[in-house]
Amino acid sequence: MLSGCTPLHWAALRGNVEACTVLVHAGTKQELMVKDKAGFTPSQLASDKGHRQVALFLDMRSKGPARTGLSYGRCLDSNAQRAHSSRWGDKFCSKMMGDTGFAPILLCIIIICTVLFINSVVAGNLTKVTAVVGLWSWTALSLVFGSLIMFYRCASKDPGYIKRYEVDNRTNSEDLLLTIDLNNSSIWTGNWSQLCPTCKIIRPVRSKHCPTCKRCVEQFDHHCPWISNCVGKRNKRDFFIFLCMGNLTSLISAAVTIQRLWTAIPPLPSEETWMHHVVVQHPGAVVFLALDIVILIAATTLTTIQVSQIARNITTNESVNAIRYGYLRGTDGRFRNPYNHGCQKNCSDFLINGYTNDEIAWPPLQQVAAS
Repeated sequence: MLSGCTPLHWAALRGNVEACTVLVHAGTKQELMVKDKAGFTPSQLASDKGHRQVALFLDMRSKGPARTGLSYGRCLDSNAQRAHSSRWGDKFCSKMMGDTGFAPILLCIIIICTVLFINSVVAGNLTKVTAVVGLWSWTALSLVFGSLIMFYRCASKDPGYIKRYEVDNRTNSEDLLLTIDLNNSSIWTGNWSQLCPTCKIIRPVRSKHCPTCKRCVEQFDHHCPWISNCVGKRNKRDFFIFLCMGNLTSLISAAVTIQRLWTAIPPLPSEETWMHHVVVQHPGAVVFLALDIVILIAATTLTTIQVSQIARNITTNESVNAIRYGYLRGTDGRFRNPYNHGCQKNCSDFLINGYTNDEIAWPPLQQVAAS
């Protein structure tokens, strides 16, 4: 075990940039030059373990930002340029996928299914469309149009990006995390995970930095590649409505298709099966029904998960990573959601406001907050 190490040594050894930032903020410049019994400074330990950016950051702070800020920035730029030149193809492909995601694919699937439904089910070589079937068919097509509108809103709307601090040319060499007043911040609760070294902000407790969007999102739920956007505080209701409309569209369309196929089957000879006749005579309707069932299963699963989480006022990120967040554990170490106000209030707040408030509902924590 290493001896003579300060907390800054251990943070540098583990490459924990958030801990290094807080310790540098709280300590003095001399602590950056303290050596352990092996004769290593925190910067040297970080460099030895391959944490290059942490080492450069500590080296910059030990020599002073005025003299080393420019060289630090140049070093990072040169490293980025070398990495870019060596793997430009991989980065280009990953960036394109990160920016667009699967939203164009989902849009194409919706359009293809709509065309198949109109040509093969509604206007295909099946029986004559009755008034009831026509009404349900137009209902399904109207829901498709509404789903496309909600799809556009989900993909284009701000999910709840937290505003970054503005940086001008005179202060761009300073690390903005070191200028944050932790004692006077209204949203700081002493949780180091609230510090975002990428966005240079203190984010609210239920927020998270999205590596795909490269922004911190308030009440971060998850990054959905099918809408090429995060789902957060400002667009979660739109995302939920999109899922519900997709469910209804798929369910009604499947019911209309099955009814149309069932009534279109004539008396068959004994050597021909019902499945063979449908596949041969109505291939377009069969393809649509298969795609529609896949979409229905996926949409139903996602909607069920979202309904359960909305009723408990918890996000997908919190459900999956509950063990990482101390505010989701009680004094006994068991899971405890302090924001659960009950199913009725959680659902009503979400449907009326579009999001649920971050007010603490757990009585012991309410007493601590009041005191």
